[in-house]
This record gives sequence, structure tokens and C-alpha cells, in this order.
Amino acid sequence: METSSPPGIVAAWSFVLLVSCSPNGPNRSGHAADVPAAAHDSQRDEPDLPFDAEALPLDGGPDLTARADARPDATPLTDVRVPDGPPTEPDLDVPESPTPIEEIAAFVEPYVELGWAQSIVVALLDGDVVTYVAFGAPDGQRPLVRATSETIYELGSLTKTFTGLLLADAVFRGELNFDDEVSVHLPPEVSVPRRDGVGITLLHLATHHSGLPRDPDNLPMINTYFGGYEVEHLYAFLGSLRLGDVPGTTYEYSNVGAGLLGHVVTGLADDAAGYEAVLRDRVLDPLALDQTGVDRVRFVGLEVAVPADEARVPVPSMELSALAGAGALLGSAADLVKLLRFMLHPETSPLSDVLQAALVDRVVLNAQSAIGLHWFRSRDIHWHNGATYGGRAFLAFSPTDLKGVAVLANTTVADIDRLGFSALYALRRQPYGAPSPIAEVPVDPTALEGYAGRYIAGLASRIDVTIADTPAGPRLLVSLDGAAPFWLFGSGGDVFHFRIFGGTVTFLVDDTGRATGLRVDAQGQSVGFRRP
Repeated sequence: METSSPPGIVAAWSFVLLVSCSPNGPNRSGHAADVPAAAHDSQRDEPDLPFDAEALPLDGGPDLTARADARPDATPLTDVRVPDGPPTEPDLDVPESPTPIEEIAAFVEPYVELGWAQSIVVALLDGDVVTYVAFGAPDGQRPLVRATSETIYELGSLTKTFTGLLLADAVFRGELNFDDEVSVHLPPEVSVPRRDGVGITLLHLATHHSGLPRDPDNLPMINTYFGGYEVEHLYAFLGSLRLGDVPGTTYEYSNVGAGLLGHVVTGLADDAAGYEAVLRDRVLDPLALDQTGVDRVRFVGLEVAVPADEARVPVPSMELSALAGAGALLGSAADLVKLLRFMLHPETSPLSDVLQAALVDRVVLNAQSAIGLHWFRSRDIHWHNGATYGGRAFLAFSPTDLKGVAVLANTTVADIDRLGFSALYALRRQPYGAPSPIAEVPVDPTALEGYAGRYIAGLASRIDVTIADTPAGPRLLVSLDGAAPFWLFGSGGDVFHFRIFGGTVTFLVDDTGRATGLRVDAQGQSVGFRRP
């Protein structure tokens, strides 16, 4: 009988596997679904649920004196005037303290300086001023070319919010209705699953309540992951699926659901080019988002960030076809600021009704959290994140005080969501727990041989530790039960840490320098593995 992996480690590894969503093992490429951090109090260990503002760890507020000499060494710094509004929180009266911009720059810069990210661009909307704080080089091979507000990054699942706008637009045009069953808008030969007589509606798809799983189970085994997933694959998947839940009853984050919605709202566009064409006509051009799109030809003359994993090893760019509506877009911080301004001031937009409809609570998750048309709401903050195998994206704003934040990175650093929320809290002068990356402690390459090997726990669970090259030299890779491997980074002695999620690995070493076992600490649990 096959036994499962220890539950604590499965929870930790599941977080990463759900973020990376790769059934293809160690190719380390492709689309990654985007995992909100936590929501329901009764399910704090469930990584799929939207972030609740109360869940962000606090440290009693920012240390306003420790960073007195901080400087936002950023490129560029520009001001854009937008309508102002009164903040809901009073400014803290602390003389000679760093400004929020300086605080934010001080906790963002270490992520680049310590090698956690190749480059990060943060856009900050505070009242009537937009400030861009940028660090690093978007191409590791050209370190003198610095990131700016116009550097193009993979947006990942921020694309879903654009798909939500397309749905609202189609409803206002009278082409679709929120409660339409998706089967009505597909070819008659396509079979769409039902459960207990209930069909999947367009609103179910836009709120992750369709009953569809996170990803389809018939992905082609190719390096671009979703890139070879065509409409015929999607239709075949729908025809073979039995829903586990009745549509409309259960929240389950679904890339395939968002991709299916994108397919329908674009008139059955069968690839990313078709999706972009409709999106450009109905959303991107009306909002003047000329640095957002799928076709990289559009970005000629702009710097396109090279995606990389957490060890800054370049990975293939994300490519989506039939599921383009789930995560195909690229864009710049400058364009995300335009979107922020329109979301905060929809009356200034030619799509006023569409933008407002996207933020209406469609499903209430708990007293603090709800979902609109792909937008998550935590208290008065609307937000979404994005992740690919080579980048992260985050967007959040508060209509209450007209403040917003966008964060883009071309590395799979795990803390981008926390960076974004912390930046927004800093702008609002609310207490926040400033994120801080762990500094890597160099490890003698000859010592790595003693750690490499297979380790087991129980009857079947195994961890394989191998050595692979990175731009900074050889490092350890670990894989649980043959799943996609993740890099380890030295913490000192025989302890290593992950960068793609929170956790450590401690090797138990004998007098010869050979590891006899290891311990994984993650999500408050500790599990030991032994070398057979």
C-alpha cells in the first residue's frame, strides 16, 4: 500500500506546487498559478484562499528611526498628478523620520542586493503623486541596463482581472449575462460537466466557484507548459471531467476556469493573439494601456525583463494559447499605474461602468473578504497577484483613501505579495511587518557532495538532493517524491533555506562530512528524513 508524505511537509511543498503548478517535473518553466495567502480563520493553512488583511504579520509598526539614513536609490522618480482625496488614517507625527517612500525603498532594495530578485519595480500611488522605485537589472547578462517604470514584465494571473473586465464589458453590451451557463456559448458538440443538475455559469468562472480544478489534467508534456494547450485539449478536458463540487458552492482557485472564461468572452478566441485582439479593442486601447499585451513585437524599443527562477537561472518565457485569459499578459509598471488611477477614479475612464462592475462583491467569503470579477477584496483593499516560473506581479489599491501599489519582479521571489501589502500599509501609515530577505551564507562547493543523495521518511516518501550550477556557482536542489525541485540557499552551518516559500532544511552530518539525514521545517512543523 502506498503511503503519503508527512502532512506538514506536504502542506509546505503543496504551497509551492500550487504556486508553480508544474506537473512536468524539473523543467522549471511555464505558467504558475497565483496563490493568495490566507483568508478564512478556520482554514488558515489553506494556501488557495484570498489574503485577509488581518493575516499579515505585524511587528508593532515600522521602525521609524532605524532607517534614518535610508535613501530610495531608484530609477526613475516621477510625479503624476491625479485627483486627491482625504486619507482615512492620520499621518504619524514623528519628526525627522523617513518618508513612506524611503521606508519602502529600504525594505525593497535588499531583495535585489541579496540576490533574491534580478530586478523589482514598485509603483506607489499616494494621493496625487505616483512614485516609481526600481532596483536591479531586468537582464542578468546586461547589469548596466537598469529597471524602470517602462520595463516589461510577465503579469501572470493579473491577466485574470483583465478577463473580468472583458466579462463586464460583454454584459453591458448585451452579449452575455453573468448567469449564462458556459455551455450555451460553446459549440454544441462540447460537453460541459454539471453536478446535481447545476451547470457552470460565467460568474462561477469569474469568482472561482465553478467546481473546475486548478489546472487541467491533460497538459502536454512540453517546456512551455500551457503554451501547447490548444482549444481541442480544453474541450476534451471538459468532456472527460466529473465535478467534485456543485458549481457555486465552493471556492477553488482555477486557472482552467479563468482560461475558459477568457475563451468565451473573446468570442471563442482560440489562442493568445485572438485574446489580445479583443482585449485591445475593448479594454487596452480605451484605457491607453499601450505597454500591456501578449505580442512581444509591441514592445520593440522597450526592455523586456528576462524571467528567472529563485536562483536567478533564466527560464523560458511564459506562453499560453487556449488559456490565455488566465495569465498570458505582459506589461509595465507605468501601465499598471494607469489602471490603478482608472480603478480609483472610474468616472475619468471611458469604461466607467465596466471598472465599477469589476469591483462589486460577487461572492462574500467572510466578514472581511470577498471576490468581484476576479478581484479579491480584503477589508477596503482590492487586489490580485500574478506568478510565473520566472516572475511575480502584484496590484492593490484602496478606494477609501485613493492609494495603490503595483510590484513587478522577474524572479520567483516569494515575498512579492508581502512587499506589496507592506508598501500599501506604509503609504497609509498603518502598522506593518516589514519583510526582510535572508542573507545567503556561502557554502564550500566541496561540502555539497556530502549532502547530495536520497533521503526517506516512512515507507514511500523521499527527498532527492542533487547539485546543479547557477550563475553564482553550484547549489543544492531538493525534490519531494519526484516533484519539481527547488533551490536551497545556505543559512550557515548545515542549515539551508528556501526562497520560493518559507522553510528550512537542516542536514544531520557525521564526522566525515556526510549527511546521514535531514530535517525539513515548514509551516510550523518539523519532519525528519533519513539516508537509507
